[in-house]
Amino acid sequence: MSIIGTDKGHEEADVEEDEDDVEEDIEEGRDFAEDDGVDNELEGGDFVQDDDADEIMEHKEDLYGSNTIMHPPHHGDQTYPSSKQPNIDYDILQAHHMKNHRPCSPSPMYLSSVWNHHLKTKHACTRNSQSSDDHDSDQQDNLEDLNEVDIDSGRHHCTKKAKGANTNRGATNVGFYPSLWQKLLDCVKANFRLYIATSVPFPNKEESIGGTRVCGEVIMEVIVQWQEQKRKLEKGYYPEFKIGMATVVFNNAVTFCSKIKQIVLTVILMVYELAISVNRNTTDSIKLKATALLKKAMYLRGQPDSEGHASNFANNTVHIVFHKSFYDNGSKSLKHFAKFQKTILPAVLFLVGTIICNVIYIYSKYDQVNGAKQTPIEDLETSYDRISMLFNCTNKDAYHRLKLCQMLKAWALEGMNVHGTGLGADEGDNSSEWDVDLA
Repeated sequence: MSIIGTDKGHEEADVEEDEDDVEEDIEEGRDFAEDDGVDNELEGGDFVQDDDADEIMEHKEDLYGSNTIMHPPHHGDQTYPSSKQPNIDYDILQAHHMKNHRPCSPSPMYLSSVWNHHLKTKHACTRNSQSSDDHDSDQQDNLEDLNEVDIDSGRHHCTKKAKGANTNRGATNVGFYPSLWQKLLDCVKANFRLYIATSVPFPNKEESIGGTRVCGEVIMEVIVQWQEQKRKLEKGYYPEFKIGMATVVFNNAVTFCSKIKQIVLTVILMVYELAISVNRNTTDSIKLKATALLKKAMYLRGQPDSEGHASNFANNTVHIVFHKSFYDNGSKSLKHFAKFQKTILPAVLFLVGTIICNVIYIYSKYDQVNGAKQTPIEDLETSYDRISMLFNCTNKDAYHRLKLCQMLKAWALEGMNVHGTGLGADEGDNSSEWDVDLA
């Protein structure tokens, strides 16, 4: 269709015919979209088109299916005849198609990709919903574990927590365990501290965990106690992580011994005046003082009593270290055990005396103590044995045995009453503990 002329009537006719062309264009696009070839393509058949449609589909497939960048046409590079220019044939529909292309249905590839994306999104939503339901179910299972499971030392419980941890890595840290197990391990640590203080003062790690497995035995004893008390624990941690638990317990014993040593370091500087800044001390004077304290175990002796007899094992340092180390208010304090509530056991006296001897010996050699200066275990065991021999000799004498027994009971009673302050004990000679003359 062409329009010739420039008068106003012709222009109105142009507009009317343009509208007719647009309607035909829309109708033609609708017919094209309803072509049976589209249905055949979506159903897997061959898509049949005319030549013009082939060109359009090639363009659409390149747009949705390749990485080629399609640049829009630059309208300034082309010249379109104006409808107002006289004596020139002008096809509005053709000009429209040159700018915007012939209307066509979407590419079958594009439709297929949209459909596939819809399916994936739908499946993802379904999976997320199922995952959320599973998570809620797992949380409920964990709550049931906390409320329903009794301690069972003979069976292996398996939960999601246990399945996810194939090794003991991380199980050697107390933070690995949930709250109820942490409470039980605190109780085990206290029992193992009691074992060190009263039975084996210098345990070997390999033997305690993998050899004699005394740590594991202590864990079992506490579990049995909790069974008898009808207490409960989270499932999935025992016996799978019993080696990790044993390691946690043993490492705490090392911390316990280090704590006693730190208390000794603090106290002897005050009582024995071994600090470099006290009484114009020098390096040599500190070494001399420390050496004198080691002779005849003078570091263990207190002031003579009112009758002039020696006060063996009655030194103020020993007294304070006892209270600070074993009668504190912590959850693992040994004062919670009946053995410590009436008297201080001889083995505990040997352990404290050995650590004091070790620290003073280092001062006698180096005039100071730091982490690099340690005493071999063999030397500690030798000191422990010698102190026990001194105790046995003292205990054979009727006078000193009674005096020593009364003193240890008084110290234990004081520790229970004043929570380890270490002040105001009566050594049996009615003298103040703070009147010790170390000159």
